Amino acid sequence: DLPIQTAHSLLETQSVAFDANLPCHIHFDIGCALIEVARDACVHNFLKTDHTKLFWIDSDMQWSTDAFLRMVALSTKMNALCGAYPARIEPLMFQLNVSGSVEMNEHGCIPCHSGGLGFSIIDREIVERLKNERREYMKKWEGLNPEIAQAVG
Repeated sequence: DLPIQTAHSLLETQSVAFDANLPCHIHFDIGCALIEVARDACVHNFLKTDHTKLFWIDSDMQWSTDAFLRMVALSTKMNALCGAYPARIEPLMFQLNVSGSVEMNEHGCIPCHSGGLGFSIIDREIVERLKNERREYMKKWEGLNPEIAQAVG
């Protein structure tokens, strides 16, 4: 089930994107319990389009339209961004892998090695490169989703 907060954020974002003449295609992977398989399906469907950005938003997220537009704007300066959000564990911890001191770059972002994908935007070039580099990893899902295995094979 899609939480009402997520549905509200999604509808508001779609409206703002439409008003800004910002192309927006929404894909749902309904009924998939394995997040890795759902994300593989999203990548597969994204690569069948000519879109240049993949914006991942997990089904339990809530965001403002300003946060969405800020990420889209920043994606013109950087090829991958993730919005830091707290993990659902105690004590409070953010899903952001940073080494050394935490310093912001000239755009107000914190460079990191990895982070949660629940609110992230990635250039097509990066998605294609990762698909090629991770081909063997994605093939392990062959028995679960033959269409995805064919796409990465």
